[in-house]
Amino acid sequence: MSRSCPFLFMAASLLAACGGGDERPDVVLVVVDTLRADRMSSYGYSRPTSPELDAFAASGVRFADATAQAPWTLPSMVSLLTGRYVHAGSSVIDKDVATLAVVFRQAGYTTAAVVANPSLTRQPGRFSRGFEHYVVLTREEDERVIEDLESDRLTDEVFAVLAGLPRGNAPRRPPLFLWVHPYFPHGPYQRYRPLDAQLPAGGAEPVMPSGWQEEALAERGPPAPVDDPGWRSVLDSMAKRRGFYDQEVRFTDVAVRRLVDGLAQRGYGERAIFAFASDHGEGLWEHEGNIARDEATFASPLGFFYRKHGSQLYGEAIDTPLFLWGVGVPEGVVVEAPVENVDLYPTLLELAGLAVPRGVHGRSLVPLMRGESTGKRAMVFSTGRRSHCVREASTGLKLSLPAESERSDLYEPELFHVPSDPHERVNLYAERPDDVTRLRRALEAWIALHGLADGEEIDPEQWEILQGLGYTEEDVGR
Repeated sequence: MSRSCPFLFMAASLLAACGGGDERPDVVLVVVDTLRADRMSSYGYSRPTSPELDAFAASGVRFADATAQAPWTLPSMVSLLTGRYVHAGSSVIDKDVATLAVVFRQAGYTTAAVVANPSLTRQPGRFSRGFEHYVVLTREEDERVIEDLESDRLTDEVFAVLAGLPRGNAPRRPPLFLWVHPYFPHGPYQRYRPLDAQLPAGGAEPVMPSGWQEEALAERGPPAPVDDPGWRSVLDSMAKRRGFYDQEVRFTDVAVRRLVDGLAQRGYGERAIFAFASDHGEGLWEHEGNIARDEATFASPLGFFYRKHGSQLYGEAIDTPLFLWGVGVPEGVVVEAPVENVDLYPTLLELAGLAVPRGVHGRSLVPLMRGESTGKRAMVFSTGRRSHCVREASTGLKLSLPAESERSDLYEPELFHVPSDPHERVNLYAERPDDVTRLRRALEAWIALHGLADGEEIDPEQWEILQGLGYTEEDVGR
């Protein structure tokens, strides 16, 4: 961990920000849909996809190792907004659980949300609870070439909501809790013409190790020559679409800068805490798809390799960015210790000077931000409807086990040593039985403790929305 801000300064900032009444800080939570950490420059990506976000991260505290609790939006956001572990099928927030919005509103905050993922519905018991203003945008259906980076519907809608509220510098106005949820870089990925020179579609980092896709096709794919021109064309198309994903990350990067600058222009920002996270990552054809291997499905590499999210728990699906900046947050800090998205709930409440409700599973990250060892996690967890996983901080070992209903050759148990095998290629499950036994016990105990073995079915209305967004039964484990 590196630090450039003494604790005394942080303590003084917190006292000034959290003195009570109208002196309490505004809290702005930005959760980007489908953004994986390793596609941001500050998390090691070689392309300049996130210069604006990198600057924000450098001005505050960046958590270098953050894990989402589920590989798709609904359960991940239930967990993030409640500070609790939930089953990977969850989309309903228990009526007795206080969301972040409920706690902030009870403390006198104005609460507002603008979300661009239509599955984050206003239905009773869902994500709008506690928000006085809740706007859900629908994504335009047409795939288009984006000509303008300086405007986006989401940010415009945020400014429209703020226009109906007292200006940020109005005397004695209530503090604001604002949740903004951009939908890009969720698929289908689109081309952004102004970024063609800076981030050409053909320039994305390749699937690693080099040649792995071709080897996987030759060993386990359908019977066809790997050098078939049609197949080569499809592999080239995958590489190009990986570049479009990069362009969408950069578009979102520009949008968040526009959002933050616009908040400052409207009087917000001077006494605000900003938090940036992602609900989950995205598979970009780096692993095989866990679906029935019938001839029709595997007619091309597009069916053999997995894109999207929801079905797998590899790093690309659950390793997400997380950083905070603003009032009360020290500058230039990088926390290397593993943390979870569920930890954001108590962290924001503590920074705002509010009590954390009982029963929260997340741990406040404030001690880690101060440079203390308190609250470090020995293990981090994530759960899907088809599998569950645990990663051990001290050894770097990650165990994934199929859900009971999914035990088959397509969902075999896997053990990876992530530090030496970051792409999760070498399954050590058979070679390290003692490690498997230890981690299995920890994972099964975690599942039993939090009641994650059985989850509710997705209701028909919610499923219809998800299908409209491109989800399949394979993605959500139905």
